[in-house]
Amino acid sequence: MFNRVVIIVLDACGVGELPDAGRYGDIGAATIPNVAREFGGLTMPHCQKMGLGNIVPIVVALFVLYAFFGHLLPGEMGHAGYGLEELLYIFYLTTEGVWGLLTDLTSRLIAIFILLGPI
Repeated sequence: MFNRVVIIVLDACGVGELPDAGRYGDIGAATIPNVAREFGGLTMPHCQKMGLGNIVPIVVALFVLYAFFGHLLPGEMGHAGYGLEELLYIFYLTTEGVWGLLTDLTSRLIAIFILLGPI
């Protein structure tokens, strides 16, 4: 059995800079590639065997295709369909979208640090 378990939380580890990185002084800001370069490479064979390197883009592509072409499916799997404007609104501007989840998580973490910081 294991005597020790190590849990590493990769929170806010960037994989590349954004196109406007030069305006904010963030050129080359890519945590994971920089760490990999510093240590001579980064290999995760178990994750690669499980297909985790490709699973997120594949799942996202399937959901987006379902959103666009779901009206073509028969029966209970079909739906009225979504347009590009509706999908962008859902992904970015609602509380269930990208920024809504980040804001919710950040506010909860800040509240925990404020409440438990003095202890």
